[in-house]
Amino acid sequence: GAAKGGDVVAIRPGRYAGFTVGDDSTMRDGAFLGVVALGAPGEVIIDRPLSDPSWMIYVRAGHHVILDGLALLGSRDGKGPRGGIMIDGAFRATGQLAHHVVVRNVWSDGHRKWGIHATDSRTVLVQDSFFTRSFEEHGVYVSDGSDDWTLRRNVFFANNAGGLQINVDPLASFEEAVEHPRFAGHPRHDGTRAWAELTLKRGDELFGANGWPDGRGYN
Repeated sequence: GAAKGGDVVAIRPGRYAGFTVGDDSTMRDGAFLGVVALGAPGEVIIDRPLSDPSWMIYVRAGHHVILDGLALLGSRDGKGPRGGIMIDGAFRATGQLAHHVVVRNVWSDGHRKWGIHATDSRTVLVQDSFFTRSFEEHGVYVSDGSDDWTLRRNVFFANNAGGLQINVDPLASFEEAVEHPRFAGHPRHDGTRAWAELTLKRGDELFGANGWPDGRGYN
């Protein structure tokens, strides 16, 4: 909780509860927060959530953070937290996207639904990591208005419903976005293309192109 942009939190081998990373103006280009495991691979284990019971690590409208070398171990029986890492803009409450997140050298195993889940996110790098044995769904699930992702040199193994799912969902994105107070007075969803085009136009005016969960999956 005391760490700021430019700091490195170096974690000794052992077992720990997880954590949340939120919006912090000290975290910026050139001043990422590093959360880095010491020791051999697999010796720093996060095996339970802390502030949010659904996730081991929750990046909630957070940004400029590097998660390096952590082992995120679920219960492997379908009864534990929903996932290892959640990357989420929580847009209706924050008006932001989670962004500039690096996940590398991570092993996320045995979670109820996902190794990583992401929604309302942009500019994310996932590399050299393992996503295994998700009990119900995917190793990594990138959803809704998530842009500018790079996934490279990862291993997906024995996940119940596929290793990698990229599902950019305009309907879910719009339903989330129009709950933000700046959309007050916007017409209610009526299932038409005209409503969708109006929503896209209004969202770009309010938040800028690719600055809100627009369901388009840019880059």
